[in-house]
Amino acid sequence: MKFQIGKNNIVYLGDNFKTWFGGVEFEEEKTKPLHSMKLPRAMNDKEILSELKPTEVTLEEVYETLKNMDKKIWAIFYVRDKNDVLRTVSVYWYGGGWCVGAGSTDDTNEWSGGRQVFSRNSFDEDIKKLVEKEFVICAAIRMKDGYIIRGHRHSDAIATMKGIPRYKDEWAFGEDQGFVTSKNRYVTRKEGYEIQKAAGIESHDKENPYVERELYSEDLY
Repeated sequence: MKFQIGKNNIVYLGDNFKTWFGGVEFEEEKTKPLHSMKLPRAMNDKEILSELKPTEVTLEEVYETLKNMDKKIWAIFYVRDKNDVLRTVSVYWYGGGWCVGAGSTDDTNEWSGGRQVFSRNSFDEDIKKLVEKEFVICAAIRMKDGYIIRGHRHSDAIATMKGIPRYKDEWAFGEDQGFVTSKNRYVTRKEGYEIQKAAGIESHDKENPYVERELYSEDLY
């Protein structure tokens, strides 16, 4: 068995994945379920490997995991390629199936908080306690009717808002510019700041962290 489009609900294989894992065959047999946990904040691969310490898995284990994985999960696995180089394999559901990509573990780009990393071994209890804490995931705005629009930045959420006919004449100011947390709650900038501090998460903006004890998207990523 090998990863190929049309098998196991796979609809896309990225170029890097095809280069590094193309042609790799394995036995299709039931493997032990992998352990997983959500990222406590935006993290790059080096941070994930050093702080969360997930163990490597095989391509076969990734394949088996996809058979029963929740379609809402954006999964991260660490797998050795056909040249024995450790790679990041990412999988998400889009267009009616699984999209599979691969990247270098030296990539400095960050995965958003809430993405799920898989490991053969269980995660330490201290790490699990960290993940159980509520943390902010992304920027968001709140409409007058209570509807929440998410965005990477608040400007992205506002741009989305302007494309929705019923909100074309609205704007979001003050406490209606906030964030969504890992518990799917909308919070204000001040509440977001308190949540990040309680979770022990430092600002991503090293020059101007947590301006006026409020949270800005620059503090997240």
